[in-house]
Amino acid sequence: MRAGTGPLRHVVLRRWTDPEMWTDGLIEREAAALHAVRDQGIAAPRLLGSDATGQQAGVRALLMTELPGRVLLAPPDLDHWLARLARSHADIHAMECTLSARSDGWFDPQVDLGWIHDRGLRRDALVTASTQLSTEHAVLVHGDYQHFNIL
Repeated sequence: MRAGTGPLRHVVLRRWTDPEMWTDGLIEREAAALHAVRDQGIAAPRLLGSDATGQQAGVRALLMTELPGRVLLAPPDLDHWLARLARSHADIHAMECTLSARSDGWFDPQVDLGWIHDRGLRRDALVTASTQLSTEHAVLVHGDYQHFNIL
């Protein structure tokens, strides 16, 4: 993409084409998160535009700058890679949070967590997930914590 005579920029257009997908509020939350980390020293795309209803883009969409790099699903130095991932999350949590606290109410205590083989870890996960959120010290948390899907 070239804006006038400016430099060539690579951009990413995320589109949600399935109208049945759980996108209610998603585009607004993603846009708010990108706005919150702007100018915070966090390596994150810059939001260029969004269409939460799909009326302008044809589908719900976000337009953002592309970050340099590539996705590493099997990094050669796992310890170094994990340390960098942990550092990036610590930096995100340490920044001043400008988003309002919210809870999706996603946790269902009846869900079978038998796949967590360590009983102590399973118990701790249940206790943690069922604990009421505190707004005393709000931090930005990415709710879809996957190694290929962080800011």
